[in-house]
Amino acid sequence: VKMQRGVSYALAIPALVIVWDLFRDKCFKVAGAHAEKADLASFTYEACEEAELIDSFLLRPQANAGFSKRADAIRTKVLSKAASNLNTFFVAKWLGPLAVGSYMLWHANEVFAGELLLGRFLGTVAMIKKITKDSVRLHGAFFDIVSTLPALRNTTIMLNKKTKLHHSKALSLLRRQGTTRKMEEMAMGPTKTGSPQEVDELAITCLNLDKCIG
Repeated sequence: VKMQRGVSYALAIPALVIVWDLFRDKCFKVAGAHAEKADLASFTYEACEEAELIDSFLLRPQANAGFSKRADAIRTKVLSKAASNLNTFFVAKWLGPLAVGSYMLWHANEVFAGELLLGRFLGTVAMIKKITKDSVRLHGAFFDIVSTLPALRNTTIMLNKKTKLHHSKALSLLRRQGTTRKMEEMAMGPTKTGSPQEVDELAITCLNLDKCIG
């Protein structure tokens, strides 16, 4: 019975770690900066596309101010999330000393009364400390794995998106075939060489305009 009490103290630590994680995600969760990062990326892309226009109309101070404003919004969200994780992560490490102290507080008098052997008491304390240490280590490993899930999810979504590689290859082959055919029609085959002026006279052909416009 005495040993079962020690085991119950030791097994309570992993349960408390799980309960604390659920409580922390529910009450102390801080939203990420996904929307702010997307806004900054869109702003930067548009600024690079219109760099000459910004420079021509002397709009660089406004562009810098817009970039700084979006970067500050991201920094605020990222620092808040990092501070929340840092301030709540070490709570799991406090559970071990709390369990050992509770066991010693409630059962040390049994050792003095001769109801519990000293060796069994010390062995139970060592067992609680060992299980607590392993639980905290697993908690840290689990926390590291979970922190990589958003990046892994975004990478998977990006890699699973449809690409235009096959369409681009087919279109490139079609262009080469059309150009070769027109050059042969102008008597500029592989065995002959045409002047740049003759090459420039090749008619431009547009294909599948309805798909491009639609």
